[in-house]
Amino acid sequence: MTDPTTASYDAFATEILHNYRTGRRLVGVDGTRPEVGAEFAEHLAEALRRAGHDAETAEVTEDFPDRVAGPFRAGDGAAILVAHGTGLHAPPLSGSWSYTFWLDSGDPVPGSADRLSTAIVDVTDPQHPRRNFADSC
Repeated sequence: MTDPTTASYDAFATEILHNYRTGRRLVGVDGTRPEVGAEFAEHLAEALRRAGHDAETAEVTEDFPDRVAGPFRAGDGAAILVAHGTGLHAPPLSGSWSYTFWLDSGDPVPGSADRLSTAIVDVTDPQHPRRNFADSC
């Protein structure tokens, strides 16, 4: 990862930690390209660990709520699970997250996923993710 890329992920981690300082936090990474979401989630988890927090990643599959999210929430201590997949802003997952990212890959957005996310990130150049503040107005 290049220094500007590291700085981007560190900034995303700082924002999450500013708003959700402690506890068991679920962060969702949604988008139309699963491979981009998986890479984004790994880099974000690394940034959260650099900031001194326990962080892990998981792929969202059909059994995610029972197999992963439930046991994670029931765990002890503060930790962050960065989950990646598609459809994270739709039921039954839509209310599961402390914080969500919509990764804008330049593809058509299904439904209102971008408007429902906490943050939109332009990943048309994955080496230079850029926050898009279209979500804040």
